[in-house]
Amino acid sequence: MRTLLRRAGLLGAVVTLAATGVTLAATPASAAIKPCKTNPLAECTTVVSLAPGQMLHWRVSAGGAADPTVPTLRNGSRVGLICWLRGPSVNGDYFWFQAFNRDTAEFLPDYYLATGTYDHWRPLIEHCRL
Repeated sequence: MRTLLRRAGLLGAVVTLAATGVTLAATPASAAIKPCKTNPLAECTTVVSLAPGQMLHWRVSAGGAADPTVPTLRNGSRVGLICWLRGPSVNGDYFWFQAFNRDTAEFLPDYYLATGTYDHWRPLIEHCRL
C-alpha cells in the first residue's frame, strides 16, 4: 500500500510540474556523457537547450561557418565527442567539441550539449590537436 501511495504521489508531482510548464535542468551528475553504442571507445552525449523548432548546425571549425552540406540536429540528437577546444563564446560558454554523427565529424558548441561541467567531461574527452 505504501508503494502505491508513493507512486501516486510521484505521479501527482509529475502531472503538476507538466501542467505548470516547469522543467528540470540536467546537473553535472546527471549529464549524459556515456560510451557510444556505435563506438564504445568514444563518448556520446545529447543535443539540448534548443528552443522549440530551432535546429543546431554543424560548424566547419569552432565558431566557423555553418556547413550547409550536412543535416542539422534537433534536441535529443545523439553525437559522439572526439575532442574539445576553446573558441568563440556561445552564451558565455567558450568550449567547442569536434563531434561525429554518422558520416559527419565537425564542430558543435558545448552550450547545446548535455556534457555537464568542465570538471565532469575533461577527464573523458581529450583536447583537440588540430
